[in-house]
Amino acid sequence: MGSSEQREAKVLEFIDQASAQGLISTNFQLNDEIISILGKQVLAITYGSIEQDRRQELHEQIGNYQEGLYEQHILPSAATLAYHFKRSTNQEKAGRYEKIQALANSRNFNGREALAYSVAAPGEATEADIPLKPNDFKRIPEIMRDFMVAVRNIKLYPPGSKSIVKINRQFKASLERVLRGNETLNIVEVKNAILVNGQKLDVSEFKLVADTLLKLLDRAELKGIAFHRGLTEQELEALLQALGNPVKQTFTAGYWDDFSAEHQLTNIELKQVQYSVKVNAADGAGQGAATVPGTLTAAQTSELKSPLGPRELKVIPEILRALGAAARVINLYPLKSKSVVNTLNTLLRKLQQFFTLQRVLTFSQAGDTLLVNGEKLDTSDIAELRGLTDYFMGLLDKIGLESITFLETISIHQLEAFFGALGNLPETEVNSKFWKSLAQEQGLSAIVFDQHLYEIQVAHSLSAGSVEPVAGAHPMAFSPGLGDQPIPPQLLRKHLEQLPQQVQDLFVDGKPALVEQAVNRVYLGLQEHEIGMRKKVIELWRKLLDRLAPAYQYDFNKILMDPLIIELGIEKEPKMVVEMASLLSRMATLFIQFADFPPASRALGHIEKQYQKFKNAKDPNAQLFAGSMNRKLDSQALRVLIEDLKSADPQRQRNAAQLLGSLGAAANSMLIEIIKREDDFRTRQVAAGLLAKLGPKAVERIKHLMVLEISVQERVRILGIIDILTTDLKIELSHALGDENADLRQAAYRLVERLKDSRVIEWLQELLQSPNTVLAVSAVKCLGNLQPPNVETELIALLNSSDNVQLRIACCRALGQIANPLCADALHKLLLPQRSFIFRKNQDSRVREAAAYALGQISHPEASQSLLQFVDDRDPAVQEIARQAQGTPAAGGV
Repeated sequence: MGSSEQREAKVLEFIDQASAQGLISTNFQLNDEIISILGKQVLAITYGSIEQDRRQELHEQIGNYQEGLYEQHILPSAATLAYHFKRSTNQEKAGRYEKIQALANSRNFNGREALAYSVAAPGEATEADIPLKPNDFKRIPEIMRDFMVAVRNIKLYPPGSKSIVKINRQFKASLERVLRGNETLNIVEVKNAILVNGQKLDVSEFKLVADTLLKLLDRAELKGIAFHRGLTEQELEALLQALGNPVKQTFTAGYWDDFSAEHQLTNIELKQVQYSVKVNAADGAGQGAATVPGTLTAAQTSELKSPLGPRELKVIPEILRALGAAARVINLYPLKSKSVVNTLNTLLRKLQQFFTLQRVLTFSQAGDTLLVNGEKLDTSDIAELRGLTDYFMGLLDKIGLESITFLETISIHQLEAFFGALGNLPETEVNSKFWKSLAQEQGLSAIVFDQHLYEIQVAHSLSAGSVEPVAGAHPMAFSPGLGDQPIPPQLLRKHLEQLPQQVQDLFVDGKPALVEQAVNRVYLGLQEHEIGMRKKVIELWRKLLDRLAPAYQYDFNKILMDPLIIELGIEKEPKMVVEMASLLSRMATLFIQFADFPPASRALGHIEKQYQKFKNAKDPNAQLFAGSMNRKLDSQALRVLIEDLKSADPQRQRNAAQLLGSLGAAANSMLIEIIKREDDFRTRQVAAGLLAKLGPKAVERIKHLMVLEISVQERVRILGIIDILTTDLKIELSHALGDENADLRQAAYRLVERLKDSRVIEWLQELLQSPNTVLAVSAVKCLGNLQPPNVETELIALLNSSDNVQLRIACCRALGQIANPLCADALHKLLLPQRSFIFRKNQDSRVREAAAYALGQISHPEASQSLLQFVDDRDPAVQEIARQAQGTPAAGGV
């Protein structure tokens, strides 16, 4: 006992010291289980100072302790168990709890499932039922591209500019070509897909354009646009100006109806999304205060009609953040713990701040949209706000609510009652009825559940205000607990035989969430089956990828990715690991083809990790692994990759670089091609950095290219970045400096200046004696630029010994750059008349001119005095240089 008290005393002493230095929170209590460290850097330093073995031991101890809590249903989530066991030596438990958590995440809130819930109005696809003629349908991608470019140009260029006029006319011409043989072109968004006159459009070949169009429709609160035969240039211009105007617009109910009337859009139909109340004030509620807990009075309901102003919109994200924090913390700590109390007090302050502006705050779901007091919350420009709304809607789904309302009379006690129930939900299904009963029992008069529900409707600008309700606003029913149940062993084989057709049918029916559930069920308990059955599962996934249409291949890839990676980490049989890695490599290639680089990088990273394990263990299967990793990109994928590398968007650059880095040796030839062919320096620089990480063989390969018969321009590009890879370039520099092409020599000069070390100086000095005049001249120029100590002695000797005019001119110019007074005498002698046997060399006029100019660059009295002798020289060029140096006008000057 005494030992335990001593350890506790040491811990508390350490905490007091850390608190005094401002490293940890000062409100730490003796009964707190977690110490808050102020700053991630402090936390990283503290964690990093613990030895690896000790870290793993601590993580396993914590994991074992929390595992007991989890088994007693005190710990609600397996996430912390997966976190600690993954950092311990017990990887088997890590894999199991990761799998459990992945299933729980999918069950609680599934993004793919949410996408499937938002569907179109029943009449949307039938308004223009007549399909387009096949040749006209093929023109839709062209129309969409013109449409998006026209909207973009409105943002970029002033009104009336040539760029805007040209694309507007091009867009109109594209529309008219289709409308010649069709009365209407009707483009509608349905389930995040695009229908054109009732036909689903395959956007796999122009996904970026289609995504941009969907984002534009969502931002403008439009479900679709219909163009009718006879549309005018004025109508089209009005629409494009409205959609392309960078000024932030609020698209209130009836906005596009009024817009159409104002601009007389008789041939363009705009279908606006609207949100209508389908359940309003509670039955029997009257005026005055709410007498029944969990209901609103008519007066309070009318408060919801007050528009949200900028001050309200500013505080709403803070309320969402506080609500999310409270929902998380209640699952980790008791209701009366300091962490929960502080979080709920923060939430109360934020709510009270809102209630100084309005008396009622309602959050409601309408399809995949979050409404605040009946208004859509615009998250298009703020990534953090999108995350907050997604999390909150997921929370509402989890607790079985579509709407929650807070009143200005809210108190800390009511918040404690609500979140206390949230942290201790029953195992039975939780729904609206449960929360309304809780409101009655606990007297929650200021928290109202599911009283204001909304449905999505579509208002048509050419339909006299008619509005259609959107079907399917509620989630499809799932079989409770199905995803948690492994398939019985006796049924697994039959289940696998039926699965391919079931998966295809589910994708066609627009139910990817059920596909995900089916895949996860296959992996539950799969490690307990024999290797033959596990191999059969891998073969099944391969066949499915072959059978599915390209768009569904991508969707299935995303669904299969996580469970396959988890299984790869826990698989013990080497041959099965190789099979799974091969499948994962194929999936990475598929992601690359769809230009989705992050998951491809992740897949390749896991393959590389397993390969290194095999290699370090000297497993004979390592060679099979290497084969599965040697994936090459097709030309189209490589082009997309290069465009992302050149992008001004840092995220796109990072994703592309990460992917190339993940490809390993397979990226060798691709990186070299980028370096050879891309003009953009930054792109070549990134490629060179990645190539350097592939080792000496990759570096040697690109060095060889410098002396092979490739184009001059390619060699110039390589010279621009080769010093990132290596500085051992003696042979390569010799070839470049001695080349007849001036651009190549210039690139070599720049490279020499960047290298600028003693080895390079030695190479250049050796090259002064080269029989190749071009090479010797280049060496002289480089030495003149670098100006190493005492180099002028060698240059003077070369100047006096050489008969080559170009080499002597280069020496003069280099001596002028160096501008050492010791050079003045040698340059002066070149200018003297040939009066004796000593000066028997016939001086070329160009050499004398270069010597005179160099002499003029030396700031020394001796040099200036030497030039004075030549103001009347017989050579006009020398005479001009001498007179300019002395400030004397040339002969014939004014």
